[in-house]
Amino acid sequence: ARPNPSCIASKEEVIKRSNTNPSSLVFTLPDFPSIPNTLRLQYDTLTNPQNHNTFLPISQLKTQFQQAGVSTQKDERVVVYCGAGITATTDAVGLLMAGWKDVAVYDGSMMEWMMDGGLPIEGELPELFKEMLGKMTAEAS
Repeated sequence: ARPNPSCIASKEEVIKRSNTNPSSLVFTLPDFPSIPNTLRLQYDTLTNPQNHNTFLPISQLKTQFQQAGVSTQKDERVVVYCGAGITATTDAVGLLMAGWKDVAVYDGSMMEWMMDGGLPIEGELPELFKEMLGKMTAEAS
């Protein structure tokens, strides 16, 4: 297997989508601050509620995405993100299974976004994350 760069979204692409096309930007974590103007669809709502080992049937995946407000234009690019780029892959696979053609993961996700320091965040960061972010930012400089 070889990496496919078209499946990865950059911070610059996410900034543009947040400002111009929120129906194509999906955040997968509950109860956590997000990038402004994004949709929320918690990753575990796409899996079997009894064991979370399998995805819901395709028809239910489509309904979940449509109810969350994801663009119904299946050729339109959709970018998903989470805290660090891991759980976003569940939504990405679900979108592909449900028929969307151009899906990408913002692999830097909220960790990269928050470390920038100048980018807007919707919601309040928990104190623990503020402390961690402060330490990480100090180490990076």
